[in-house]
Amino acid sequence: MTGAQVSSGQAVGGLAEGLRFEVLGPVRAWSNDAELDLGSPQQRAVLAILLLSRGWQVPTDILVDAIWGEDPPRAAVGTVRTYISRLRRCLDPVTGNQAAEVLKSVGDGYALEAGEISVDIELFTEQVKQAQLTRGHGDLTLAARQLSAALALWRGMPLAGIQGPYADSQRARLLELRMAVTEDRLSLDIESGGHLAAIAELGVLLDEHPLRERLSELLMLALYRAGRQADALGAFDRSRRLLRDELGIDPGPGLRDLHGRILRSDAGLIPPASDGLASPHSATKPPAPRPPAPMLPALTSPAPGAPAPMQLPPVPADLIGREHTLAAIVEALTDSSAWPALAITGMPGIGKTALAIQAAHSARAAFPGGLLYAELSSAGGSQADPCAVLAQLHVTLWEAFLPGLTVDRGSVLLPAELADRRVLVVLDGVREAAQARLLLDALRGCAVLITTQRRMINLPGTRWFEVDPLPADEALQLLERLIGRERVAAERAAAQWVVSLCAGQPIAIRTAAARLVARPAWKLTAMAGQLDEELSQPVLTHADCEQVEAPFQLAYQQLAGPQAFVFRQAAMAASPEISVAEVAALTGMPEHLTFAMLESLADVHLLQAGAFGSYRYDPLVKLYAQRKALAEDRHRPLRGQAPVVLVNE
Repeated sequence: MTGAQVSSGQAVGGLAEGLRFEVLGPVRAWSNDAELDLGSPQQRAVLAILLLSRGWQVPTDILVDAIWGEDPPRAAVGTVRTYISRLRRCLDPVTGNQAAEVLKSVGDGYALEAGEISVDIELFTEQVKQAQLTRGHGDLTLAARQLSAALALWRGMPLAGIQGPYADSQRARLLELRMAVTEDRLSLDIESGGHLAAIAELGVLLDEHPLRERLSELLMLALYRAGRQADALGAFDRSRRLLRDELGIDPGPGLRDLHGRILRSDAGLIPPASDGLASPHSATKPPAPRPPAPMLPALTSPAPGAPAPMQLPPVPADLIGREHTLAAIVEALTDSSAWPALAITGMPGIGKTALAIQAAHSARAAFPGGLLYAELSSAGGSQADPCAVLAQLHVTLWEAFLPGLTVDRGSVLLPAELADRRVLVVLDGVREAAQARLLLDALRGCAVLITTQRRMINLPGTRWFEVDPLPADEALQLLERLIGRERVAAERAAAQWVVSLCAGQPIAIRTAAARLVARPAWKLTAMAGQLDEELSQPVLTHADCEQVEAPFQLAYQQLAGPQAFVFRQAAMAASPEISVAEVAALTGMPEHLTFAMLESLADVHLLQAGAFGSYRYDPLVKLYAQRKALAEDRHRPLRGQAPVVLVNE
């Protein structure tokens, strides 16, 4: 949703120092101790969007889309400008003009100053980070108090009273964040001896969220530590029945493992009692008091003889080409003057992951601390929790460098410790800038190599590499390697036709080659003709084509409604090059909104941007978009256009 970053400046007239905002409840604002009247719910919605994107430009058309969705009023842009003007007046009721220094106009949009104003969600995030550091150093009681202080910032339902698609999605995200932190705080309470108090709170939370397995797991542990083994097993049975009745699934590994340990009366579930108090499971003689938790040692060097962690997948055996891009990435990674953040971007299915893995293997000698890999996006489109990914990376590093040290998912490595160890982390499939910033901040001190479909301009300091389709000669080399040089040499013109139809897409070339290998008697000329026929059909006729289009489908599923509509309709233009005016005529959208949609599609590499206001599709992507248009918009008349026949350019 964001655009260019806005640099923070000095507060003007002390205004920024006295402004504070809340979004963890109703959207509210204060100037010093006086609450400000923020106006109508939609005006508050504009402010909420800017607060949650603070320091970054939010284009006007994105504000319109976030507030009204797919059915904005005709005067939506003017209405947003009116809201901005009123917000500026209410943010500085004395002079009526200094608020412009906080609420800035940036290009075709707006941004809130990234300087010293207070927003409760940012304070919440900082306090949670501090609690994670405290926990990593062994002080569980203090970490629990810090999380409690962070949770005390909440004032009810986040963004209460704000409507619209953006508010709905952000509200769901914030509520999930609150619940995750609540679970972490309850876990700390239980670990530090507060299991009795946690039982009642967990019971209330499970009534509200009966399918959250983590809550059930915590309740089972708290009950067991309170000497209520039968109740702990009963909690497991209730959770198992609910999961089977509601979702048709069995409990996950965490619940099953804890259930088994309780059945075995695992002594590791009961920590030594402190302050002379015996636990309900202890013997008659109380154990010695538990010593204070030690600070985790700094990891300045690996343990003697400990192998560095190596989690990278193997390099694909049939990689061809891109030598210059690969060499540039490896050179940047091995630059000893800094451990950089690099990002590889390109259209869906173009080979970003394969290139990143190859580059990481090639740079291995520069990273004696290890090579780690984390997949952020699954083949089905689901996203991994970045906090869970970071926790697992940190545990992997602790265990590799200090074998035998017991650590948990709350253990945190500091940037200085990471820098001393010289580690490379490959983060595959990062989708959002906020996700990337969280990961990069937590991995400062490492070299980080990202793959992402979206080029994120709001990641300062990141060096970008774009992966293009294979040129004709390298595409032909790939086909040779897959089906044999002799077969290509016997029908070179037909082989060139095949790779041309595949448009330099490695996945398409591999798919065509797999069919040729399975049909050794086929001539390449016949294969090329058949492929040409299949690609130009309004409905896919072969499962191989579905495999080629799978990355496009995954990217398409991430598009918002207006983006997806423009993506489909722009493909119905007859000319290879399409203009903003041409697409606006096809869709009936205003040109400024059409331009924003086309730019957003270019950002995720579903379009290729040419001269200003000019775009084109990759041939295979265009065929996919045309099929989607005929399937989803067949009852929608195309403005000013005769019936379209798919054209394989």
